[in-house]
Amino acid sequence: MYKKTYVQQSKRKVSKKNINFVKIWQMTTSNGSQALLNTLEILKGKIDSLVARNESLLLRNSSLEEENRDLRKKTEEAYAERDRARLDAEFLAVSHKLANDADDLVAARRHIAGLIRNIDRCLEILKE
Repeated sequence: MYKKTYVQQSKRKVSKKNINFVKIWQMTTSNGSQALLNTLEILKGKIDSLVARNESLLLRNSSLEEENRDLRKKTEEAYAERDRARLDAEFLAVSHKLANDADDLVAARRHIAGLIRNIDRCLEILKE
């Protein structure tokens, strides 16, 4: 049973191949040459259309890549600005914890600045 169906299927494949060959042969004969030329013209039009679409997509892709670069740069700048604002907010919070009024705040800032200068001097001495 298996051999019989396999033989039938292979005969069908051969007959389909023969039919396709006959169709191609008919297209290339004198009466079929015009049909072949028409088919080639249709294919040429489709290829031209696809090439134009591809070019437009490549242009769009390059503009989107440029826009993406710009947006990434702006994002980095925004993150840097956010980080500076956080540091400023943290500095102000620490300053207000050190002093309750403006005079004490100014004195605390001066004292901290003096301590930082002393630390810098000590570091310079250690480097020598």
